[in-house]
Amino acid sequence: MKKQHTILFFLFVLCLQPLSAQDTLKFYEPSRKDVSHKSLDLGFNSVGLSFGNSKNNTGFRFNFRDDHIGTIRGLNFSIWMPGQNPDSRIDGIALAIVLAEASNINGISFGLGGVTGDHISGLSVGVVGVGSMKSIRGFSVGGLGVGTHGNLSGFALAGLGVGAGGNLSGFALSGAGIGVGKNLSGGSFSFVGTGIGGNSRGIHGALVGMGIGGSAKGIHIAGIGIGAGSGMSGINIACIGMGSEGELFGLNVAGIGIGAGGKMTGINIAGMGMGVGGDAKGLTFAGFGFGVDGNLTGASATFGGAGIDGNATGITLAGIGLGISGHAKYITVGGIGVGVGSSTGFLAAGVGLGIAKSAMGLNFAGVGIGAGKSLIGLNIAGVGMGAGESIRGINLTAGGMGSKEISFFSIAGLGIGALKIRGFAAAVGGIGTKDFSGFSITGYKTEATAFKGINISGLRFKTDGMTGGSFAALNQVHGHQHGVTIGIWNYARSIKGFQFGVINVVRANPTWTRVLPFFNTNFN
Repeated sequence: MKKQHTILFFLFVLCLQPLSAQDTLKFYEPSRKDVSHKSLDLGFNSVGLSFGNSKNNTGFRFNFRDDHIGTIRGLNFSIWMPGQNPDSRIDGIALAIVLAEASNINGISFGLGGVTGDHISGLSVGVVGVGSMKSIRGFSVGGLGVGTHGNLSGFALAGLGVGAGGNLSGFALSGAGIGVGKNLSGGSFSFVGTGIGGNSRGIHGALVGMGIGGSAKGIHIAGIGIGAGSGMSGINIACIGMGSEGELFGLNVAGIGIGAGGKMTGINIAGMGMGVGGDAKGLTFAGFGFGVDGNLTGASATFGGAGIDGNATGITLAGIGLGISGHAKYITVGGIGVGVGSSTGFLAAGVGLGIAKSAMGLNFAGVGIGAGKSLIGLNIAGVGMGAGESIRGINLTAGGMGSKEISFFSIAGLGIGALKIRGFAAAVGGIGTKDFSGFSITGYKTEATAFKGINISGLRFKTDGMTGGSFAALNQVHGHQHGVTIGIWNYARSIKGFQFGVINVVRANPTWTRVLPFFNTNFN
């Protein structure tokens, strides 16, 4: 008697590893010895009650050991390990003390050792396990395992593991693990882990982990981690981590981290961190930080930091820092610092704000703001702000402000410096520029190469040429003054206008009128 049935069966049940085509060649190899089909039959033409190794029977059949049987319909009961049954079929009920076996089993099958065959369908129960070379369909229960080299469909329950070399569809429950060579659809749960070579569809859970070679769609829950090779969509939850080489769609929650090689769309939440190789859309939340190698759209928040190698559109919040290589649009906030390529809308940082190009809208930083090109709109900085080209709009800082051009309404606690200033400018300290046009107020001094407009300074006003008026303790116009200066000491090289003060000097006047008290003008 050959032992192949026992060996192959335990390879299915305990190891749950699919067998190669070479291993299946000898599974039903006919015995070279002559097989006796002696039996005691109570009936007519193989119909009725049969005792022994009858080849075909319809009715009730009782045998010690099945060997090279044909077709059995009804009840078949065997005691010992079966021989070789290459073209056998049992339709009805197959009961065995050791192993219930036939090429095709349809109906109800039970074996203390197990149930095995090429095709098994119906209700199959093996105290040790149920194993099939080609397919299992229906309701299968194995004390240790249920396994098939081909497809498994229906309901499979095993104490240790469920394995299918092909597809598994229906519901599978395993005390240890579930392994599927191709696709898994329906529902499954394992107390340790689940491995799927192809795609996964439906509701699936594992206390430890789940690995999917293809895509995952539906609800997937794992105590530690979930990994998918192509993409994940639906509701995917892992207490530690989740990773997908493809895209993530739907609600994806991980206690520690989430990683996606492609896009992320929907609600994605990670307790520690999140990384996305493509675009992220929807609500994206990470407890400490997240990184997006693409565009970020929607509401995104992290307690730590965030890095986005693309554009951010919507509400983007970071507890510590936020970096966006592209354009930030609408609301972008970083607890300590924010760095963006450009922005439109509300841009704020607790400490510092850096913009590689331009920022348009409301830009706020607790300490400083810096832009490579322009700041446009309402710009507020606790200490200072600077822009490579221009600052335009309402610009407020407690410290200093500097750019090539500053226009409209600007107030600085210390000072304002620019090549060109237009509009209203005020500083507790001073203002320095080559070209000023507008209204300036300084606590200390105002200096401009060319000045047009009105100036009020606490101590000093200095320019090479002035058109307008100035009120300061010391007014110095080293070129031509066209307008009025009022102060303690007023000086102009030439004048078309008036000086009012204690000492008034017009260098171009005749000697007797160059220096006059109270008043001076052009006497040439």
